[in-house]
Amino acid sequence: MAEQIFVKNERRQNTVGEFQGATLRQEIVTADKRDISRAKYLQRARSAEWLAVEQQWRVCNDVRIHYWRGLGHKEIVGIRRELLKAAEDDVVTTRERWNLGQATRSDLHLANAALQEARLNLLLSENDYVQSYETVVSLIGVPVENRTLDGRLEDTSAPIEFQTALAGYYAEAPQLLRVRAHLREEQITLKRELAEPIPNVFVQGGSGYNFESREPVASANVFFEVPIFDRNQGNIRRAEADLVRQRAEVKRTELMLRQNLAQAYRDYLTALQHVEQYKSVILPEAREAYRNQLDAYKEDRQNWGEVLAVQKRYFDMRLTYVMNLITLRENETLIQGYLLHGGLMAPSELPAGHLDVTPQPR
Repeated sequence: MAEQIFVKNERRQNTVGEFQGATLRQEIVTADKRDISRAKYLQRARSAEWLAVEQQWRVCNDVRIHYWRGLGHKEIVGIRRELLKAAEDDVVTTRERWNLGQATRSDLHLANAALQEARLNLLLSENDYVQSYETVVSLIGVPVENRTLDGRLEDTSAPIEFQTALAGYYAEAPQLLRVRAHLREEQITLKRELAEPIPNVFVQGGSGYNFESREPVASANVFFEVPIFDRNQGNIRRAEADLVRQRAEVKRTELMLRQNLAQAYRDYLTALQHVEQYKSVILPEAREAYRNQLDAYKEDRQNWGEVLAVQKRYFDMRLTYVMNLITLRENETLIQGYLLHGGLMAPSELPAGHLDVTPQPR
């Protein structure tokens, strides 16, 4: 450094200044401020990692859910085709009865309307299957040549227990681990703000030549700023408030998970009960009733219209069974996947970056 490079003498000529030399200054950061700041931003990175895990679960759950829907709609398409065949048989039977004077023209019109309705229901089921397939392909993000879904909608997995699932949520749910990681970040932030008023130490030293006294000189200084009035009170109070808020956010997330799990578990348990009853009692009884009607028709003890009515009732029960299977698998997937879905939606929250802050943020 140089206090004066040139000065004018009495003869108004430029001469060398009083002091020229070099001075070095070093700031010594106290109270582990740099380590605390590093820990704070590492914790923020962990929060971002849990947010990425949430998004991964959302995509995987959506793929599974729409895969189950696709399998269900595939089975429904088969049932609808059988119903269409039954409606066609009903039209033929009604026309024959009308020719014999055993049915009215209104019966014939109603049979034709029921046939067209069965065709529309089949088209709707086929459209539902195509939608489910395309949704799965969209979520996977990879073109698939084969336009069919293979697999079984029925499963033999053990029933889910509510308390076991809830305990797993409290221990492993990504959305809960994320807010807990954010809580740790707020604790570190408060610690950092409490350390901020502790002054850093500045050490300065240098040497040079004094042209006025014509001798070399050296200097050594140690100094620090004393925060008499500004003791970072505002930032400390803000950090304390953020910490209290985040503690409440952790509790709120736990309660929200319990509430949403209770709703999904209600739907899962209801569907499970229906599936078990339809599989063990209702469908076998309806199937047996349909067979009895067929046997009675073959022995001329029952007319074909009654057989078709029992057949339609049996098919409707099969449709209800498949719909309950779809609901069961969807809610089972949600419960096992921490209730996360919406894989193609952008994350609702992103941790704040530090591209717009100082080079050494605290």
